[in-house]
Amino acid sequence: MTYDYMLTYFEFFKIENRNSTAQFQKLREVVEKYQDCPIQHFKTLFSKIKEYIDEIESKKAVEEDQSDSKKGKIDSSLANNQAEAQQE
Repeated sequence: MTYDYMLTYFEFFKIENRNSTAQFQKLREVVEKYQDCPIQHFKTLFSKIKEYIDEIESKKAVEEDQSDSKKGKIDSSLANNQAEAQQE
């Protein structure tokens, strides 16, 4: 259990690409394995790592939504400009 915690903790900080869902999924699998751990200390440690993963993934989702929103605005602006150019 200690080994799994240390491995997960260090892997969490080793992840270079914060957009890598696969790497976070591996960490999440280890964390979920100990979510019902009878030793409260370890249960707390693993739940903290899970919170960090959830936070990063929720920020990633917000950034993707904002990016999609900006792209949609740019696309509609370009379409409007093209329509105006064709009318002239």
